[in-house]
Amino acid sequence: MGTQTQQANNDIAFTTLAATGSTGDVNATSDHGRIFGDIILANRSATLRAGTTISGTSLTATNGPISPRAGGLIDWTTLTASATLAATSPAGGLTSRTA
Repeated sequence: MGTQTQQANNDIAFTTLAATGSTGDVNATSDHGRIFGDIILANRSATLRAGTTISGTSLTATNGPISPRAGGLIDWTTLTASATLAATSPAGGLTSRTA
């Protein structure tokens, strides 16, 4: 499976978002809501943009960066990136138990 793209005006809720193969990127954008769920697994990069918050259990980018940007809190139990972790949250900060 190649790139997985999710786009919503409001919330994006998921159990698992997975993108495998040489073009395995996960891109999710919630213009005015939050992104929340359990597992994101990207073979390359994971780019998340939310108007409010981003949260989940496990976010892994096996061969690339993780780039979450939210208007509020970014909260993940585990963040694993083979490259950079570039989180932006002007109003909420970043919480992770393992990074």
